[in-house]
Amino acid sequence: EPMKYESATNRRLRNPSHAQELATEAVHQHVQAATVSDANATSDAGTSSRRACRVVLGLGPGRSGTKSLTELLAAQIGCVHAEHEMVVKRRYRRDESGRVDPSSTFVQHDTGGATLDGNSNNDSKPQKKKGSWGSDRRLEWDAPRLVRGAAPLTEQEEATWRVLRLLEQRYVFDEWVLQHSEEDAESIGHKVSGSKPRKLGARGWRKYNSNGEEGGGATFTEGKNSKHDDISEFDAPVVAAVSSAGLAYVHECVALDPTIRIVVLMRPREEVVESFLKKSKGRNHWQRHERRRRSQDDTGKQSTRAAEYVQPDKTWDSAFPNMSEDECRQFILAAGNDGNDGDDGVSEDGALRPDKASAIRAYWELYNAIAQDLFHQYPLNVRVFDMSHALNDASVQEGLLRFCGFDEPVFSAVHLNKKKK
Repeated sequence: EPMKYESATNRRLRNPSHAQELATEAVHQHVQAATVSDANATSDAGTSSRRACRVVLGLGPGRSGTKSLTELLAAQIGCVHAEHEMVVKRRYRRDESGRVDPSSTFVQHDTGGATLDGNSNNDSKPQKKKGSWGSDRRLEWDAPRLVRGAAPLTEQEEATWRVLRLLEQRYVFDEWVLQHSEEDAESIGHKVSGSKPRKLGARGWRKYNSNGEEGGGATFTEGKNSKHDDISEFDAPVVAAVSSAGLAYVHECVALDPTIRIVVLMRPREEVVESFLKKSKGRNHWQRHERRRRSQDDTGKQSTRAAEYVQPDKTWDSAFPNMSEDECRQFILAAGNDGNDGDDGVSEDGALRPDKASAIRAYWELYNAIAQDLFHQYPLNVRVFDMSHALNDASVQEGLLRFCGFDEPVFSAVHLNKKKK
């Protein structure tokens, strides 16, 4: 039965010590070989090697100010790029069953195509272009299911899959840093040659003009955004990625990079539930989808029970866990709850059944409990903040930014995501 399904990631995260052991073992066993393979592939493709950067991750269950957090991090001096729910291109080849092969790496080219390194087979199909289903995806909460009939992934294989997904994400980080470096070099070149540098912004042009009037010479080295003045003064540029599914990767993130900083924004549970119910009408990311069933009503006409069907969402279903019936049971409110887009909350035998609202509540409770566990397990890497305080209280916001390594915080009067009535 669909509601009996339990997320493997949920089970793993509820046992933090075991999750840490799996992550550490997977990193030690696979990251070196995967990095060597990746270096060989990028070298063959003429791509630069890994560039040093500091990583800041933003997390939250969703509808909890993560977009505003992205804006706040992007405004900081030294942050070259911040992105919300970033797409992480798949670079490691899958075999016929769907398992990842760490020894084979996809090399992305500017043309949008893909080739395989020397470890791959000549008859392998190239990766599909961006936009096709299955080619470029955001981080998933659970490891993707394998082809029908294949043996399920072991815990160790799932840990390897998470580590490789993070390496794929790091490859995107490197592209961000490289792009920013090239833009900085481009602006310096324009200044030295006597022409105006591009993409300076209002403050940049004021400084450019004042330098020209004073005869100050080629001193302005601004890049794409005016907030990145003298980025070379920092030990390493900062990249920030904000998402909800990133919580499932925290153990692997810390094992890969002990200097990483992770910020979790939490919002009161019922506010999150209410916001999700409004945002996700006709969709349900927290429960496994049942097939559409048609039955005859009293008049003999065919009718579809709305309670048994929701529209699958290929973009977001994989970013959230499927909450089992046992996980949702304590949050079932009463029959007649309208949180399931038409479900009456009662099964055919008269028993209460979990609706979407109860699944979201169970998801929030899981997310909050795991975030607190991670804070106690990794006190140097993880902090949990209340959304309203972090985005509106200057002292709390300063503490958040200093924890992320920004010694000169740039405060921002960010606003919450609210649709206009």
